[in-house]
Amino acid sequence: MFKNDFFSTQKIIWKEIYNNDVNNIINKYLNKKKFKDEIKIYQNDGPELNSKNYKIKINKKYYLLKRWDIIYANKKTKKINPKNILNTIKMLEWINVLKGNLINTKNFLKKKKIIKYKDFYWSIFPFYEGEHYSGSNISFYKVIKTLAYNSELLLKCPFKKKLNKQRRNNYFEASKIISLMNKKYNSWDNLFGKKNSRKLKSYWPKIIEIYNYLKNNNYSKKNEPVHCDITPHNLLISKNKIFILDPDSIRIAPIGEAFAYAGLKLCKQYITKNNLKKTASKVGDNFIRIVNKNYSLGKSFSKNYYHLSLSYIFIRLMNIFRLNLKNRNNKWNDFLEIQLNHISEAEKIFKKK
Repeated sequence: MFKNDFFSTQKIIWKEIYNNDVNNIINKYLNKKKFKDEIKIYQNDGPELNSKNYKIKINKKYYLLKRWDIIYANKKTKKINPKNILNTIKMLEWINVLKGNLINTKNFLKKKKIIKYKDFYWSIFPFYEGEHYSGSNISFYKVIKTLAYNSELLLKCPFKKKLNKQRRNNYFEASKIISLMNKKYNSWDNLFGKKNSRKLKSYWPKIIEIYNYLKNNNYSKKNEPVHCDITPHNLLISKNKIFILDPDSIRIAPIGEAFAYAGLKLCKQYITKNNLKKTASKVGDNFIRIVNKNYSLGKSFSKNYYHLSLSYIFIRLMNIFRLNLKNRNNKWNDFLEIQLNHISEAEKIFKKK
């Protein structure tokens, strides 16, 4: 609890690679002087398993090439709808006019905002050199105020109803996953590794308690446009300015859950970096106070941060279990311990005695 993890690192490491698809996109949609310019491609060498961003260099200029996430796909056809992506880009442009902290797109050749390459859609962004939020490299107050300010702007977005919607919590599906986890109890060592298995078994009664509580108590009533994955690694600190990354995660979603999980991740980073374990609850209270002061809907969920943060932790745990049980995919197992620790950390930060 309150130990450094994958998301504690502030330094962003870019590793030079060769990627044929990215190279083709550059030459076809970005490079005016074909094959005459110096081209270099870099990929994040950090823990971001699902990163689809590439730092690219054309001569002396740097850009960020982004592949848009599959969340923009139609649920029935599984095909990505470019209109959904363009709605997000339109939102980024609107936020930037109002001096928000989201990074706006640049144009490809022929002023295209997005291009399609091999069934995926891509956009180009300006590249900013910087580092992730460490807990001390910029004011904690400024981080929270930035989050609240940009969330307030999203409330006023004139076309917010066109943004993607967050998938609702499915407790029926969760019940099936929990049932299957119980059946596979003796195989947890093989599924998650011995260390994770031991920790998971110690937290299992608490996970069941959380499940039973959440399915009978719905705190997530208010849905508005909000960034659903604010973590230290989705905040870029560049020349004392904060940029909010990962625009894919801006959706119409339960605002209380989004703020509570952001609070958990950011408070944990601040507490760990500054050795404030004994005053964790004061840090949590301060986060809530600043949100309430700068976000008009903050008070509507300010008394429920503890259970709202548990709801997001529960969703992520269910995703890890489902991937292992149904897809035989264990790539997220390294993040299991982090989520389990979050259960105890949420209690220290947000639970009222």
